[in-house]
Amino acid sequence: MNLDAMDEYTLESMLSSLNMEQLKTIRRNLALKNMSSLRKKELVVALAENIPLTVEGRSQLMDVDQYSAILQIMTKSGLIEISQLALEDVFYLSSLGYVHPITKDGKQMLVMPKEVTEQFYKLDPAKLKEKVNANQKVTNLLFAMARSYGMVEMDTLKAMIERCTGEEIDVAWLTLYIEHLSEYYNAFKLEDGFFISDQVQDKDKLWSQLEQRAELPYYAMTQDDMFKMNRHEMIEHTAQVQELQSYIRSHYELEPGLVEELMQDALVRIQNDEPLSEVVGIFGQYMEFPSSDDVQTFAAYLINVMNHTRLWVLKGHAPIELSPAKPANKPHVKSSGKKIGRNEPCPCGSGKKYKKCCGK
Repeated sequence: MNLDAMDEYTLESMLSSLNMEQLKTIRRNLALKNMSSLRKKELVVALAENIPLTVEGRSQLMDVDQYSAILQIMTKSGLIEISQLALEDVFYLSSLGYVHPITKDGKQMLVMPKEVTEQFYKLDPAKLKEKVNANQKVTNLLFAMARSYGMVEMDTLKAMIERCTGEEIDVAWLTLYIEHLSEYYNAFKLEDGFFISDQVQDKDKLWSQLEQRAELPYYAMTQDDMFKMNRHEMIEHTAQVQELQSYIRSHYELEPGLVEELMQDALVRIQNDEPLSEVVGIFGQYMEFPSSDDVQTFAAYLINVMNHTRLWVLKGHAPIELSPAKPANKPHVKSSGKKIGRNEPCPCGSGKKYKKCCGK
């Protein structure tokens, strides 16, 4: 790799082009101390000296996605088009001062200064790859738990991860790792001793509901299910979810992307224990139900989805698993063709007029 060609992009010169607030953000993100009172020029010099020193420690917190972004930049000798990286990688690495945006030959580029690149080259690639792969397992577990449980006490979370990985986890490292990932993915966070999905709207309400089920153990997902978790899938694509999506596409003229967005919104609302009428209502904004039978058919599909979804309030259990003897509601697609009056009660049972509910 020709790093000599990067001499014009020194870390100090790149930092000098940032404003004071951007410099302070880098200092905070890297947890660098004794710099809060420095003026800009002094802060630039201090950061230029200290940023390279953080590379080894930060590399121990990388998972596969983050490591892949670093490798992409390094294979381009530290200079890459911004479009070749995911935006989350651009924002994250920029927030650490490891990369900086520039314009070169009319193109939007991203540069990793030589001082930073040299530190990555000093790392043992075999050991780093092993660490990155181990971290990736924990990342997948955290995404699986955020999606299926919503909220978990740290002690319980640690025990779950240890059960799946078969390795003892240091709680200080786990805390640091979750904080690191929360900055990168914005999907979960640590708060008051709890690991919480960013989709949780009322953590106090959820915790109160969980305490009422203190005797119910958390659903024990298989290791394979957890390790294979795709962080890009915010909802669990159960057979019932697919059936509902198929029903919508065959009966209503909606773009596939919109169907997916509505389904994701619906599952988040279900997880946050919103009334069925409110969940049906979000679809009613885009779908006109011809009759009361059509609303009831749609609601039956939705109830079937709920019964087979791993709910936060049930600690990751699906309702059907806790009441297996109770037959599931089978949606029917027959319609009487009877139109619903705009001022009639909504068939979803909300108590509102149809025009104020599913007929919006």
